[in-house]
Amino acid sequence: MRITLIGMAGAGKSTVSKVLAKKLNYKLIDIDKVIVKERNMSLNQIIKAFGEDGFIKIEEQAVLKLKMPGNCIISTGGSIIYSEDAMNRLKKETVVIFLDTPLQTIIERIKIPENRGLVGLNQNNTVSDIFKQRYELYKKHADIIITTDGTENISEIIKKISEKINLTI
Repeated sequence: MRITLIGMAGAGKSTVSKVLAKKLNYKLIDIDKVIVKERNMSLNQIIKAFGEDGFIKIEEQAVLKLKMPGNCIISTGGSIIYSEDAMNRLKKETVVIFLDTPLQTIIERIKIPENRGLVGLNQNNTVSDIFKQRYELYKKHADIIITTDGTENISEIIKKISEKINLTI
């Protein structure tokens, strides 16, 4: 089975995907790490060098050329939902799970948004503005929505995921 996690920066995609991949003994693919390694630059540096539209294209290409093993967990960057082509591929080949985390939790976790490589900040948007712009896109592209209240531990979130897709963990 292939599982993709989508959601805002700070939603817990990287943390949940690491634990889920380990518990299932699946390969973990973190798209942000793939891009950073490929470009030998931080996400912020990539956004500064190529602009936000350029970054979205780089993110899209990383997904479109991705070699997916039979069993894997894919953790995406929060802006992947701006690419219809990337999302179409992920929806076709994986179960897409939206980690629906409250805005206040996102804000608390991000702390310094400028350090996160967050697409949308260059347009003088706040984290709240970006959250509002993306929320419907996350819901639109999700096969499954896992609603969190921001206080659950990783085990509780993984339990919710495993129940929704009938995984034995």
